[in-house]
Amino acid sequence: TLQTTGDRASCLSDGSRGAGIMPTLAWDTLAPGESVAQFATRRRDVPPLGSLGVAVFSHDDNALQPRDLVELCGSEGTGKSEVLHEAVAGCVTPTAFGGAGAEAVVLDLDRKFSLIRLVRLIEERVQRAGDVEAEVMQCLGRVEVAAVESSYQLGATLLCLAETLTQRPAVQLVAVDSIGAHYWIDRSASGSEHGQVSASRQLICHGMRELLRKQPVTVLVAKPSLTGTATSKRRGHDRNASPNEYMPQDWVGLVTRRFVLLSDEYAQSRNRGEDGLSHKLFQRVHPPLHPAVWTPFVISDGGSE
Repeated sequence: TLQTTGDRASCLSDGSRGAGIMPTLAWDTLAPGESVAQFATRRRDVPPLGSLGVAVFSHDDNALQPRDLVELCGSEGTGKSEVLHEAVAGCVTPTAFGGAGAEAVVLDLDRKFSLIRLVRLIEERVQRAGDVEAEVMQCLGRVEVAAVESSYQLGATLLCLAETLTQRPAVQLVAVDSIGAHYWIDRSASGSEHGQVSASRQLICHGMRELLRKQPVTVLVAKPSLTGTATSKRRGHDRNASPNEYMPQDWVGLVTRRFVLLSDEYAQSRNRGEDGLSHKLFQRVHPPLHPAVWTPFVISDGGSE
């Protein structure tokens, strides 16, 4: 069920549309009784989200454009979920405090999206508010979190959002954590690398394609590294890994920007954790930068910098 931190109810992600939810018109369809002027207004260009105060996007002005699929690659502990939390916080924070003042939908496949962490990040951004607690609650009302139980459910949820978000133009960010959460379950159930795994991944690609085609949202996806050597996994990325790795080639064509995140082992060992910061590195690998460089950033209690 699509859970929400506000009072709104939303569609179910049970592999079909929820009972009682009327199908909505596609983004590119003229509604009955709708004038051409109204249709043009509904299809208006949505401004980019900007960096949202996230260190990984601070050097890339075009990182979060409408209808972009932005992929964050890396193994566990490289900061992918933290970046998603910060992006959601920046999205729902009012423009007066440097945010986008928009709404966000989080598809939580790993069951580790933390509202406590989100609240802390929002608090950091709205410190100048007269009533911080009231401001934080208003921000939380602009976030919806869905617990997604399977790859097929993810594909169905994306298709559902492609239709229902037509009635919710305030939603500008969809965050997915993480796209590989159910890979090994799918593979175990199918008994091979193909079959169910391939079918479920194709459904995800189809759902994502429809969402990006019909809605002017930015989609931010955490994609964990599931293959590679023990050393590359410990560092956070296999530099020889295929860009699609366990996703179909269709997925690669949908991704507009890909960032790789690593743990900065040298900086971490040098500081021995005494500074209380988590040291990371990132690089935009698609489209590639010339020259290709790894940029350091740190994660603290208040966010990344």
